[in-house]
Amino acid sequence: MTSCHERETLVLSREGDPLGIVSVWRACKLLKKNVVCVVREHEGGVHTTTLVFRLPSVVRLLRHIPWRSRGVRFTRINVFARDDFRCQYCERQFRPEHLTFDHVIPRSVGGATSWDNIVTACSPCNLRKANRTPDEAGMRLRAEPIEPTWVPAVSVQLKVRRMPSTWHGFIEPLPALVAA
Repeated sequence: MTSCHERETLVLSREGDPLGIVSVWRACKLLKKNVVCVVREHEGGVHTTTLVFRLPSVVRLLRHIPWRSRGVRFTRINVFARDDFRCQYCERQFRPEHLTFDHVIPRSVGGATSWDNIVTACSPCNLRKANRTPDEAGMRLRAEPIEPTWVPAVSVQLKVRRMPSTWHGFIEPLPALVAA
């Protein structure tokens, strides 16, 4: 049985879109402050000698609150999730340990390490492109790199952990990642 300290709560926007995952304790604090309402509860709960406290599994914001005021954090796993764990050149899907970053415009000619210049690439494609632009290497990008407006890490966190059944219908399960 999972303890309440290990349980997590899915946070939805007012419109019902997934925003993030917080601890049950954080969700209870938001509930007490009337910031969220409970959509679904975890099975079981916390038992005292006379009471059973139900724990929130899915909560929805009651009003618009900027969830991430600084935008989506630029991290390796967020880039991989944005690109669906697919090489942006050969379009094959890989496990994260078989993927690399690729600078569309190489750093040697002033390319930045940013959302709009980094794509996911497999090692063979990254080596083939080398220190050139995709055009110079005769390669085509699957999609232009942009900063996502959603939080890719939510999907990644769900891939790492077993998704509670109470979250089904709110988050699409990720496809199984293939080994390279």
